[in-house]
Amino acid sequence: MVPIQLSPAQQRALDALNSAIDRNDVVELRSAGGMGRTAVLHRLHEERGGALLDMRAVMDDMQQSDPLALEETVYRRLVAELSQHPLVILDDMQWLMHVVVGCGSYPRGQYLQATLSALAREGKFDAGRAAQAVAELGFSADSKDPARL
Repeated sequence: MVPIQLSPAQQRALDALNSAIDRNDVVELRSAGGMGRTAVLHRLHEERGGALLDMRAVMDDMQQSDPLALEETVYRRLVAELSQHPLVILDDMQWLMHVVVGCGSYPRGQYLQATLSALAREGKFDAGRAAQAVAELGFSADSKDPARL
């Protein structure tokens, strides 16, 4: 398979992401829409392996959940992936953020931050409850998101 070709700016982002992953348990790639975050994350996945999830995975899992259990659904899926992979990449995090933070009628507005905090601790200290090695999470989000992760 031919590796994904990145522009020079995307390659710099990939290099920075790789460096950040080597030093941190949770990292985030943030840029304006249409700048190639998904291409960078696919290339990262090609190089490092692990699990690469997008919103289809979340939507598939949500079919079995209460609509107001979005955070728990994401948490369960990521913990399950962390128990099987040393690296879990979640693309298009901005769509979760738009629902949780950007939707004024969503009753659990800031609960996703608690979920991500728990995942950070899970990866750092417990590595997904099953694996004993340090697990890592990578997130992708639009730079115009209403809240920082």
